[in-house]
Amino acid sequence: MSMNKESEMIQQQEKKQAQSEAVIGLLTHRGILPDAGIDDEKVREARKEKKKNTYHNTMMLLQHYRTIVWLLECFPEKCCQ
Repeated sequence: MSMNKESEMIQQQEKKQAQSEAVIGLLTHRGILPDAGIDDEKVREARKEKKKNTYHNTMMLLQHYRTIVWLLECFPEKCCQ
């Protein structure tokens, strides 16, 4: 096998490894996969629940964004006390 082909195969393997690590990191960050850095199961579950709640709170905010902006424009003294 030529040097170019070997080098190309190594680059492809490194690229696949980086992509795999990125996917695992994303799934861990979202709480789908357990975080290996957390030993305590209760702490792991609490963090997973917090991430889940944060995601759903963000979705609710985005779904009601127009109404919230309108309220802030029309009634700034009530919203920003």
